[in-house]
Amino acid sequence: MALLPSFNKLGNVLLEPRLSHVSLVLVRYKQRGMINDALVEHHRNAPLGKIKKGAAVGVFPPKSEVNMIDTPHDFNYVYPEFLPNPIPYLRDRVLEKLERLDIFRRRQQIDIPEFYVGSVLAVTSADPYAPNRRNRFVGICIKRERHGLKHRFTLRNIIDGLGVEIIYELYNPTITRIEVLKLERRLDDDLTYLRDADPEHCTFPFDMEPVKLPPGSGVPLNTIQVPITAKYWQYKWERHDLKGVLLPELPRSIRKAAEKSGEPWKLWDIMAHYRKEIHDDDRAEIYQDILQHKQDLAKYRTDSKESVKLTRTRPKLASRLKTASNESDNEQESNTLSKRRPSASVHVPQMIKIKFTSMDSKINSVSSDDNHNRNTDDNVERWSKIIKLNRILNDDHQSKFIAIEAEMNDENSDETEKKNLAVLLMEKTPFDLNEVSHLFKSNEKFTKDFINDIYHKYTMTARSTCNDVKLNFIYPATDLHIKKYLKKSFRLVSETNEKYDKIVKPYIEKNQLNVQWVYNILDGKSENDRILLDDKAFVVLPDIMWDNKSKESLHVLSIVKERNIKSLRDLTPEHIELLEDVIEKTTNLISSKFDLPSSSIRVFFHYPPSFYHLHVHFTSLENKTCGSEVERARLVRDVIDNLKMMPDYYKKKTLYYKLSLNDNLYELLQNDQ
Repeated sequence: MALLPSFNKLGNVLLEPRLSHVSLVLVRYKQRGMINDALVEHHRNAPLGKIKKGAAVGVFPPKSEVNMIDTPHDFNYVYPEFLPNPIPYLRDRVLEKLERLDIFRRRQQIDIPEFYVGSVLAVTSADPYAPNRRNRFVGICIKRERHGLKHRFTLRNIIDGLGVEIIYELYNPTITRIEVLKLERRLDDDLTYLRDADPEHCTFPFDMEPVKLPPGSGVPLNTIQVPITAKYWQYKWERHDLKGVLLPELPRSIRKAAEKSGEPWKLWDIMAHYRKEIHDDDRAEIYQDILQHKQDLAKYRTDSKESVKLTRTRPKLASRLKTASNESDNEQESNTLSKRRPSASVHVPQMIKIKFTSMDSKINSVSSDDNHNRNTDDNVERWSKIIKLNRILNDDHQSKFIAIEAEMNDENSDETEKKNLAVLLMEKTPFDLNEVSHLFKSNEKFTKDFINDIYHKYTMTARSTCNDVKLNFIYPATDLHIKKYLKKSFRLVSETNEKYDKIVKPYIEKNQLNVQWVYNILDGKSENDRILLDDKAFVVLPDIMWDNKSKESLHVLSIVKERNIKSLRDLTPEHIELLEDVIEKTTNLISSKFDLPSSSIRVFFHYPPSFYHLHVHFTSLENKTCGSEVERARLVRDVIDNLKMMPDYYKKKTLYYKLSLNDNLYELLQNDQ
């Protein structure tokens, strides 16, 4: 078999008829100086370098079965970004290796799921100019292109009758999350023909629920053939070998032109396939790197969060947490706590001791760039002012919540007005699944209670972040604050329109809690870092009792900026547009930021509210501790329907709700009967 001539003689031999089949593309690149002769000869002779010394020329030694890697057949589709450019003169093996390392580092920071052209995705990206600094777009993937770090994919969706396409770079650091809402493949690797198809084929709601596949099932192949309905096509689709397109009846001249421009011989052109394919050795090397990365990533993610936090906090705290794993340290810690715990006139439950321990470690571990912007010096100063825990106001064992009245040694307080009182609200945070998995690996102390057949009961003393306690601090606290958190016995009362005008409204104007903190938020004087959305008519921010982590306990407030609307008693039909705007924008914000569909969000008013300035509660349906009981919560959509049905509905409606026996308003309503 005659060898092809070298590129140095290529220009001369092209004149010979027997070499007329040589690609003119190579000649053009040769003439432009874009091909290095030495590099070409090196790649051409590279396989010969693998022959062992003494072996026959043209015979390759068998590969060791130990080092052989069975590359999956769908490797090209699952990891297309890892495949190098098949054009030899555009390849740089050093650059490919470095890019793979960068890709692996990026995959440690974000979960990039498996998806294909035809899958429906939701991509969340950071955007400093967006209202909530994040954008979430849902669409069908119609194209994947380019190699390595430049790999990108295109999502398409129809919004308000207009086709919208966004091109995302897969490894762009502004992408914070990629969700696969529907995993499937299509017959073609390029679905740009959907631009000329009916809009229903690429229209997806932004609150679309993920479609779950049965465990162990393969990736489904959607064999739908999309009809082209546009009058004017973007491309001549009949000239492409597309299997997922259903073309209309074409004129004979167009069909003839398509047949003439077709290249059916490419299906049997072995050299064309060879130029487009990656060598098996290169594929095996890439796949080996991917497998190694998967193992490293699994090991990286099974490490405890405490060990990750230790690398970011101060070395002094790290060494203290590492040495707190034996019983002697526990005894020493308990002794220290007993000295530090303030005296109290009542029995202080164990939860308070845990809280002081947790807060003490939290205060020492908060850094200056903490995401919650906690002021460490101010916290230490306020804790140091506590001289006495007076009494337990409320203790709920079911919700793991306790409210305590304390006295503060504040030199600026007025003793006659009792402004030195404070209220401490402590609540156990929900369990973190990642932390629970490490409880049995961190030498926690277990005490056996009993074992009966298959039932085992233990008491565990955990030192991990499962002991975190959320604390809210009210200082100075008024008598109204004390009464608000005092454990109560309730009774149902009825409030007619006459009672509201005669008793309730004057009582509100005289005795309501101070709402200056609300005005500070609306005026931008405080809590600016907590605001999720600042609209011209309202602001949205998390409720103070929510930990900003658990979707199950999600609780968000929308506070209306208009100050003369105290409660739903003041609502009229002219406020319907405002309420609908609050519902739409806030639910969209929650769906995009916290990945909670609108159908899982409860939207309601409290009546009577905890403070008399109109605000709307948005909670997860799974949240049972947000005052959603029927005698207090009023669904906002019901309120809107009632106002549409009767404009003065809440001017005439008798409202039933519960009041505490210790509430002054309850006494006033009872005396009026």
